[in-house]
Amino acid sequence: MRKLFRRLPDRNKKWAAAEEVPTLPIPKEALEKDTELQDQSAESLTAAFLVGCAQSPGKVREQNEDALFSLSTVIANDNYHLPLGVFIVADGMGGHNQGEVASKVAVRVSARLILQVLFLPLLVAQTQPTQLPIQDVLKNCVLEAHQAILNEAPGSGTTLSIAVMLYNNLYTSHVGDSRVYLIRSTGRLKAITRDHSLVNRMLELGKLTPEEAEHHPQRNVLYRALGQKTPPEPELRRMTLEDYSHVLLCSDGLWGSMTEDEIAKVVTSIDSPQTAAQKLIEEANAHGGQDNITSIVIKLPRNTSA
Repeated sequence: MRKLFRRLPDRNKKWAAAEEVPTLPIPKEALEKDTELQDQSAESLTAAFLVGCAQSPGKVREQNEDALFSLSTVIANDNYHLPLGVFIVADGMGGHNQGEVASKVAVRVSARLILQVLFLPLLVAQTQPTQLPIQDVLKNCVLEAHQAILNEAPGSGTTLSIAVMLYNNLYTSHVGDSRVYLIRSTGRLKAITRDHSLVNRMLELGKLTPEEAEHHPQRNVLYRALGQKTPPEPELRRMTLEDYSHVLLCSDGLWGSMTEDEIAKVVTSIDSPQTAAQKLIEEANAHGGQDNITSIVIKLPRNTSA
């Protein structure tokens, strides 16, 4: 069972702030006529993000306290081609069904806000949905989900990792120790989220070695999560996806059971994202399945990964 810890001074706040890049919700270049796209076939023009999702309670826990949301679509016409994606993973904590409620609430509130503010006006009216930077919308997701958890499941908590994908741009908002990975077709894997756990903080401060951290008795203790008394400050990032073949969102039941090399090998060796997502679950269970397991595998269209 994951535990909450008192909020620690965030000595790495500069790391997150450096990644906050004000941008309009739909980048202008993604909506302008792209001369390169004019030479592509109709099939490639309508390519969307290919997605696979899978979950398991694991082999130890009776109840699944993870929750996920996945939406992938594409808008294409003579003027532009815009794949859109919203992907969310939340890992609840608190016991007595409260963790399950917290994760569901976080996913529901976040997905609703993103769709209402960012996507719905674009889909209905083909207009810019809002002048708020995407990072502001994603930060509001965390704050509104946090407040909803305090109202609906006081005493519980959850992680929350959100990935919004627009064309070749990735925007993330993250609290807790679920993770977002970028993966190259060569099998190189890169975590773009930082675990808000006591053990990871001790690692960052040089008080633990990686080997000590792996078996530390407090490795599941979080110092930042939704549902605490103090509203959590999410880490916000914006990146381009031109050099990557896949994006992976997962709970700690996956990355805590498999090495990053093992995860990357599964994702890059299986063409179908759904098959890859399910295979990750099977492998995590084969490694003991000590916790709930969630995976969302997103294969990028027309990737140029090296």
